[in-house]
Amino acid sequence: MSNPTYNEKPNKFENLTRSEVEKIPRVTPYVLNKYSKFQFVMMIISFFVTLAPIRVLLVGTLMISLQIVLFFLTLGLDTNKPFPKKRKAMIQKSVRFVSRSVLFLVGISRIKVNGKENAETKNNLFVGSLVKNLQGMFVKRTKNKKDGWIFTEIERRCKNDDYIPLCIFPEGTTSNGKCIVSFKMGAFSAGYPLHPIILKYKPKFPFKNVNIAYALQSPVMNLLEILSTMFIEVEVDCLDCYYPSEEEKKNPKLLRDNVRKYMGEKSGYPLVDSSFFDKKEYIRYLKLKKNK
Repeated sequence: MSNPTYNEKPNKFENLTRSEVEKIPRVTPYVLNKYSKFQFVMMIISFFVTLAPIRVLLVGTLMISLQIVLFFLTLGLDTNKPFPKKRKAMIQKSVRFVSRSVLFLVGISRIKVNGKENAETKNNLFVGSLVKNLQGMFVKRTKNKKDGWIFTEIERRCKNDDYIPLCIFPEGTTSNGKCIVSFKMGAFSAGYPLHPIILKYKPKFPFKNVNIAYALQSPVMNLLEILSTMFIEVEVDCLDCYYPSEEEKKNPKLLRDNVRKYMGEKSGYPLVDSSFFDKKEYIRYLKLKKNK
């Protein structure tokens, strides 16, 4: 049996044995690199003895401090309405400073920027509060048509420059960083100009095959990988702004597909027709295989 290509959906893995699944080409979005026993032992040592305890303490202190600062900066403000300009500027500067500090503490000491820069977490104590104070929108990853309110809200935000600019990750999920998976409609529904940005994580030492994104591994394992890696280089490719044509404004699906192709051409990553729901199906398949 020939190995499946990266364009095949997870439900086509049903008749494969576990050994055949492990031979799937690495461009498949949900197959992760493996670690040797030595690397795994080094991770455990780094996590419990050296890097991780210090990093957890410092990052925790920064995040708690940020929550306190944001609480006072947003005190008395309606998060559903644009913030006053001075408050908005102070919020953005605070978040930018803490975010960069946290990245540095977890090993991302160098961020290389190419191009020109433009100016289910709701119940999470830190992330939910942070998103709310930055006027983010909470979206459930479902196929329910009643969730169409988000398109109206995105368009409303785009029409008002007083809001904090929207940052949307169009894939709506994470992968192993070897390709670009399917885009969701949210970022393209309003038909406004877009500023595509591509993030490339390059772990340097001591584990070059660490996956920064939470793809298939457990949250604990993902945290272990990140905190045990001493240096991680990040490359930010700021592409030229994409201005939709009249045809694309009338057809958001066409705009979505064209922007995805544009990002694929500029980054050199292959396009893979896969989504969050395919990922869930693939995880379910792996669990069934493991229990057999």
